Amino acid sequence: MISGSFQDETSLVELGAALRGRRTDSGLSLRGLARRIGLSAHSALADYERGRRVIPENLLPRFAEAVGDTDGTIAASLAALRARAVAELAEQAEQRQAVAELEPTPAGPSPVPPPSAAVPPAPADFVGRDAELELLREALTGGALVVLSGPPGAGKSSLAARAAAELAPRFPDGAMLLDLCDPNPTEAMRKALRACGIADRALPSDVDGLGSLYRAVLATRRMLVVIDGAAHEDQALPLLAASPGSALLVTSRGPLHGLDTARAVHRCRIGPLTDDAAVDLVATVLGRTRVDAEPAAARRMAALCDRWPLALRIAAARLVDWPGGLLADAVTELEQEHARLAWLPADSRAVRGVLEVSYRQLDEPARRLLRRLTLAPGGCFTVETAAVALGDSPRSVRRELERLHRAGFLRPAATEGRSRMHVLVRGFASSRAEQDEPARQEVELRLLHALLETAADAAGWLDPTAQHDRESAFAGIRDAVRWLDAERTAILTAAEQGCRLDPGWGLVGLLRQISWYYRLRCAWTDLRALAQLALEQAQLQQDTEHKAHALAALSLAAAKTGQPDTARELAETAAGLAHGDGLAGAEVAALDCLGRALLALNRPDAARQALARAVSLRGDWWQHAVSSSRLGVVLAKLGEPARGLELQRHALTLFDGHGDDRGAARTRLRLGSVLAELERHTEAVEQYDRACAVFERFGDAWSHAGALREVGNGRLALGEDDRATADLRRADALFAAQGCR
Repeated sequence: MISGSFQDETSLVELGAALRGRRTDSGLSLRGLARRIGLSAHSALADYERGRRVIPENLLPRFAEAVGDTDGTIAASLAALRARAVAELAEQAEQRQAVAELEPTPAGPSPVPPPSAAVPPAPADFVGRDAELELLREALTGGALVVLSGPPGAGKSSLAARAAAELAPRFPDGAMLLDLCDPNPTEAMRKALRACGIADRALPSDVDGLGSLYRAVLATRRMLVVIDGAAHEDQALPLLAASPGSALLVTSRGPLHGLDTARAVHRCRIGPLTDDAAVDLVATVLGRTRVDAEPAAARRMAALCDRWPLALRIAAARLVDWPGGLLADAVTELEQEHARLAWLPADSRAVRGVLEVSYRQLDEPARRLLRRLTLAPGGCFTVETAAVALGDSPRSVRRELERLHRAGFLRPAATEGRSRMHVLVRGFASSRAEQDEPARQEVELRLLHALLETAADAAGWLDPTAQHDRESAFAGIRDAVRWLDAERTAILTAAEQGCRLDPGWGLVGLLRQISWYYRLRCAWTDLRALAQLALEQAQLQQDTEHKAHALAALSLAAAKTGQPDTARELAETAAGLAHGDGLAGAEVAALDCLGRALLALNRPDAARQALARAVSLRGDWWQHAVSSSRLGVVLAKLGEPARGLELQRHALTLFDGHGDDRGAARTRLRLGSVLAELERHTEAVEQYDRACAVFERFGDAWSHAGALREVGNGRLALGEDDRATADLRRADALFAAQGCR
C-alpha cells in the first residue's frame, strides 16, 4: 500500500477509480472482465482498481474495448491518467533516493551485505541444447521476453546460465539473475535494486513504491535479466520492466501464458536431451574411455533414463565409485522398473530438492491425483484413469491433469491422449503415496478393476459370439483395438497386481475374452502369461472348469510358438479334466487344441479322433464350426477329400450365417488347403485371395501373412513363378514385422 497523503491524492488512485467506474457502468464483474481481456485471474484487476498497482499500458486497449469504448474516448482518458500516475510514482522514487544519498553513511561494514545478482556459470558437465541455445541467442539479442520452460530436472537453469554467460558481453550493463526461490517477487526486486547500486535505506517499504523504483531504475539499463524459477504469472509480471536495450529470460516449469497480456513472448520448451548429448553427459560424469568401451550400453542407459539430465547424472554417478563396474550390468538392472527406482532414488537429495518445491505448489486435488496415478498399472495414463483414481468424472479431472502437465510432473506419451511420468517423478510420487494415501489398496484395486473391465469390453468387439448391440465404452471395433494396442502391457500388469492383492480374483472370464485380441495381434507370450495366472487362480479356488480353459489357452500359446509336444500335453490334461466333470464346452475347446497339436505333430489319425469327438459334442456354434473346419483338413490328409470339403462348406455356412467374416476367412484358408490336396489349385488360390482381403481389412497382420504364403504356394503350383515370388516376399515381410513364425 502507498502511505500518507500521497495515497489520497495520487493519480494512481484516480486511475483505479476510473477503471472501477467504467467496469461497473458496463455491468461487468471482475471475473467477467478478466475473462474478456484474457487474464487467467481477476486479482490483478482488483489491485488496479484499488490504486495498488499501475495497469500495464498494453492492457488499456483491451480494457476499453471490453467496457464498450467505440470511439477511443475511454482509452484516451485512461491513458492520460496512467501517464500521470507513472510520472508521480517515478518522481517520488527519485526523491527517496536523493534523501537517502544525503544521509550520513554509518561507520563500519553493513551488518547484512547485499547479495550478489550475478548469473552463476553453467555446470561443468553442460552438454547439448544447441538448437535451444540458438533460439535464445537470436531472441535475447533482439531484446525479447523469452519463457524457457520444461519439467523439473530438465536443465532449465543450466541452459539459462549458459545463455546468459554467452550473451552478457552484448549488454553494456551485463546480466543479472533473480532467483524466485521466495514466492514473493518483492524480494527479487530488492535484490535487483541492490545489485544496481541502490542502498537498502533508499528502498521503499511499500510494494508499489518498490515496483516503481525497480521499473524506473531498470528503464535506464541495458542488461539481460534472468528470472529463474517462476511458478506462475503473478510472480513474473511485476519483474517485467520495460527497457529498449534490455532482454528478459524467465525460466518456469509451465509456459506462463498469462505473460502475453503484458507483452509479446517468445517461448522455448525443453525436453529430453538428444541421443548423442545424453551419451555425452554420461561421458562427462564417467569419463569418455568407459563410455567408448561400451557405446551400446551407454545409449541404452540414456534411453532408460529418458535422456533426462538429472536422471542421467544420478545413474552415471552410481558408477563413479565402481571403477570396475560395467555399464552393461547397470543397464541390466535399470531394465527392471523396481531396480530403476533403486538406482534413481526418489528420496535422494537431488531429486527431492527439484521435485518437492513443485509438489508443494500444487493444490491438494492435483497432489492427490499425482500420488494415485502411481497406483495405476502401466506407464501411461488417460483422462479416464485419472477419473477412476479420484473417483470423479473425466470432465472434472481435466483441470488437475493440466496442472500436473504445466508443473512438469506429466508429459505426453507416444500414444495420443495419454500421459506418462518420468521414472524419477514416479518414484517421488510413489513415496508420497506411501506416506499420504491411507486408502491406497482400495484405490489400487479400483484402478485395476476398471482397467480389466474395460479390456474385457474392448475385446468383446472381437468376439464373434458376443452381442454387439450391448452397452460399450467404445464406438466400434477399430476404436476398441486401438485402445487394446495402447494398454496391452498395462492389462497384463493389472492382472498380475490383481492376483497379488486379491488371491480370490478370477481371471478366466478376462482370459476367454481377451484371447480374441491376442489371436489378432499374435501376442502368444501375453496369452501364455495371462493363462498361467488364470491357472494358478483356478487351482487356488479348485475350479475345474477354469483350470480346463486356462490349460487350453496355454496349449494354444504353445502351439503358436512352435512347441507342439507341450501343446498336446496341456490339451490332453484340459480335455481329461473337462470330461471328468462333464463340462462339454470346456472339453470341446480342449479337444480342438489337441487336434491342432496332433496335426502339427503329423499324427492325423489321432487328430481325427480328437476332432471328431469335439464335433459330436457340438459346443457353441463358433467352436463347432472351428472344429468341423479343422476336421475337414484332417480328413483330406487321410484320403477323404469329399468329406473334408463337405465339412469346410458346413463351417463356412455357419460363419457366414453369423456374420463372422474373420472366422469365414480362416475357413477359406482350410478349404483352400483341401482343394490344394485335390490339386484344384486355381480354386484354392481364389479362396486364399478372398481370405487375404478380409484379414487386411481387419488389420490381422499374422493371418494376412499366412494367407499370402498360401497364395504364393498356390501360384507356384500353377506355374506363376513371378507372382508367387512377390506374394511370398510380402508374407515374409509381414511375418518378420510381427515377430511370428
